[in-house]
Amino acid sequence: MFMQFRDFLIKEGILDNTTTLMSRVVVNNIKKHLDKIQDSEGSLQLIFAKNSQGFASMQKSARHLGLVSNTGSLEIPSELESEFPNMMVYVVKGDPSHSGYFDRVNNVLFIQIGIPEVNGKLDLNATLPMIKAVIRHELEHSEQSQSAPFTRVKDYKWPDTTVKAPWSVSFAEPSGVEEYLTHPSEIEAWVSGLYKYAKTAKIPFSSIVEKQLARIRQSMAENRVDPQRIEEIIQSVKDKWMNFARFRYPRAT
Repeated sequence: MFMQFRDFLIKEGILDNTTTLMSRVVVNNIKKHLDKIQDSEGSLQLIFAKNSQGFASMQKSARHLGLVSNTGSLEIPSELESEFPNMMVYVVKGDPSHSGYFDRVNNVLFIQIGIPEVNGKLDLNATLPMIKAVIRHELEHSEQSQSAPFTRVKDYKWPDTTVKAPWSVSFAEPSGVEEYLTHPSEIEAWVSGLYKYAKTAKIPFSSIVEKQLARIRQSMAENRVDPQRIEEIIQSVKDKWMNFARFRYPRAT
């Protein structure tokens, strides 16, 4: 038992350090293109492909998600290339936001980042915690089991499930939203990502959880979901996220 816990802590440290490393590389690349993002159509797609299969997969993802933008290379220091998966970073000028997806079959990490404009300039600092959050979230998915409960943490009483979380969800379908956000693999990934956000921004974990839940609440409201049903879902998600956070990160408050 002690050996398993020790191994878990070691892996936790590796994922945390990898998140910091990858976010630093992503931020350095974005900094090089801030003027282009500011002055062009407000978007940029940066790509790092380890091989032709990875490049083809990223292009397919871009078309599927409807992303059309300027394209450039995501420059990775040669000594770090082996540490990175195929990676596509889509940067857009607008509200600070983030999303991501990890394709385990083709070893592709896709992340989308929104950078707000303040006094006529892009404020990269405002979105830095989100960059770390989405990378940490997706790295957690990359290490999760492919069998139920589809998580990395095993010694926790997870909600019963026999199927993987859906790849995407419509905020107009409340049952799908709840199923997605309370799936064990998503509870684990959301909590790890938001905890990284809280540490980076130096704010209470509960504060960033409330902030994320507010976005989810707004998205459902915009899709005319019944207000009472929205609050039921938000409470269910909050309870499950916070309970797991207390188990995994005792300092999360």
